[in-house]
Amino acid sequence: ELLHEKATLILCGGSITIKADGFERKISFDDARAVTVLGKNKLDIYCEDIIYQIKGDERFNALKYVHFYNRYLNTKEGRYNDKFLGL
Repeated sequence: ELLHEKATLILCGGSITIKADGFERKISFDDARAVTVLGKNKLDIYCEDIIYQIKGDERFNALKYVHFYNRYLNTKEGRYNDKFLGL
C-alpha cells in the first residue's frame, strides 16, 4: 500500500521519522526488528507486523540508515568500538 509519493526521513538519535502530507510515523530503533537495504536505493524497516519500504532517488543512501541502526544496537549492548556494523 503506497502511503505517499514523496516523504521525508528524519534520522534522530535512536529513531527514524517518516513525514509526508497528513502522515507522520516515528519508528524507534528499539521497536524495529531490522533495517535493511533491498535493491537499488530501497530501505526496508521492519516494525511490528508492518514493513515500511522507502524508495529513494539516485541521491538516497539507504545504507546510512542501516549503519545508524546497527551502531545504535551495538552501543546499547555496550560495544562502543565494534568494527562490525551488522552487515
